Order: sequence, then C-alpha cells, then structure tokens
Amino acid sequence: LSDYLPSILGFPNTATLSVVVEYLYHPDETVRRYASAALDWWSEAEVERRLAEAIRTRGPSDVVMGRYSTRPAPELIDPMLPYLQSDNPVLLRGALLGLGWLLRTDTDRKPGGVETRAESAILAATEHVVKIGDPKMVSHLAVTLGVVRNDRARDILWSFVERGVGREQSLIVITWRKDVRDLPRLGSLLTAPVTGDPLKTELASLPYALRKSYGDAALPFLEDGLQRSGYVFVRTSCARELVLAGRNAGFAFVVQSIEGNARYKQEMVQFIRDSFPEIKGADEGALLAFLKERAK
Repeated sequence: LSDYLPSILGFPNTATLSVVVEYLYHPDETVRRYASAALDWWSEAEVERRLAEAIRTRGPSDVVMGRYSTRPAPELIDPMLPYLQSDNPVLLRGALLGLGWLLRTDTDRKPGGVETRAESAILAATEHVVKIGDPKMVSHLAVTLGVVRNDRARDILWSFVERGVGREQSLIVITWRKDVRDLPRLGSLLTAPVTGDPLKTELASLPYALRKSYGDAALPFLEDGLQRSGYVFVRTSCARELVLAGRNAGFAFVVQSIEGNARYKQEMVQFIRDSFPEIKGADEGALLAFLKERAK
C-alpha cells in the first residue's frame, strides 16, 4: 500500500491492470479496497471487461462485485454459484454480495431459470456460510436471503433468530419481506422478557422496521412494546414511531421522560424538536404544553 502498488499506478497499461486485478482477491480487505480504487486509472469499458473475465475465471470477491454491481449481468449468476460453497471467505462473501444484488435487480424470475438456480444454491449454502463466516458475512447472508422468494428463506431467517445467528439483521430482513404472517411474531419480541442487560440495543431498530414495513397494522404492537418492554431502547424506539404516527401514547411517554428527568430525556427532547420544526426553538415549558395537548 505504501510502495509497490503506488509505484505501478503511474503506468495504466494492460500489464499493470492485470496486476491490480490480482490484488482484488488479496486476503487483506484494505489491500482489496485500495486496488479497487486504483481501477479508476483505466477506462470504464476496459475495467468492465476485465472484471467480467475475472468473475468467470477467478470468482467474485467483495470489491469485484462492488465495482461490477453498477450494471445488470444475470449471465454471471451461474459462474458465481460454485463459490457459495468456497472455504475462501473473500470469494464466499463476493458470491453472496453479487448474487444478492443480481436477484434484487431481476424482478422477472422464470421457474427453472438461472435465478431459481441461484435461490436454490443460496438456500443450500446457508449452514456452510454460518460455519465458516464471521458475523459480517452472516449479516450478508441474511440480507441475501431477503431477496430469495422461496418460503424456505423465511424459515431459515426465523431459525437464525431462534439460534441467535445474525439475529438483529435477520429480524430486520424478515420485516423487509412484509409477510403479514410474521407481524404477530415480530411484535411479540417487543414484549419478550428481558434477558441480560436492559440497556441492550439488539431490538432497538425493530420498531422502526415494523412501522416502515407494516404501517398502521404495526401500531398496536408498538403500543404494547412501549408499555411492557423491559428494554429501555425498545421503549424509546416505540415512542418515536408512535409520535410520528400521531398516537397519544407516544407523546405521553415523552412527557413522562421530561417530567421524570429520565436518562433518555435529552434524546427524546431532541427528537421532538427535530420532528416538529414549529417548536424547534421553544423552551421546555412550551415544549411540554405542545406534547400534553397531543397526549390527551
């Protein structure tokens, strides 16, 4: 990074490009990202051609797919499938990223087509990824499962939640699927008994995800979470979503946090000021009057 690669980048020719492409597969992520940035020395058309060739001959890496994902290339799905079973984490992560992106951009999937083969390969690779992958890779897997339409993907994501494997990301991905069958189960997590630290934030992003995906149908579950959750940041997150939805329970919670000088008082006050520009500069008395009117 400080000698060899910088020394050759003054000569953006075919031979140098071949060297830089090799470093897109280096085990060190910083080296891979440096090499990816260095590709800007060459024309977009030449880089595109070399990356497509590299995917077919060397496989996908995370930075290769990061550079290539600006253009659809469903013909590259089949060459990437074997790398879902690779023991090389660079190639495995690249396959997950690449296949996930390609499936997201292809909305017209035909039964038995290459996209269906990709979905089957991803489902078959889940335990392999969990076995050799780090938490970041497992999160990539959960995100990739989010674009697999086969119902088995839903079952796998719920198994991850139960096993504590990429649990936070898996829950968010389940909400992305917007399956109404999942709403009661997701909502019940907001009132589940506390295990460990009540300041744990693992479920704090769930209220936002629920309202974003399920809209008003999620509000009763958010109200339950606000009243019954033992996790501090689940309650504050529920309150935010209820305020944005105009529910008086959310405003009442903020009033209580101000009057009770709760540890999250300033956080909630800033949220209200940011959400309602008309009281952005109001003093605390005016702010409380505004909130109490809406908490009735």
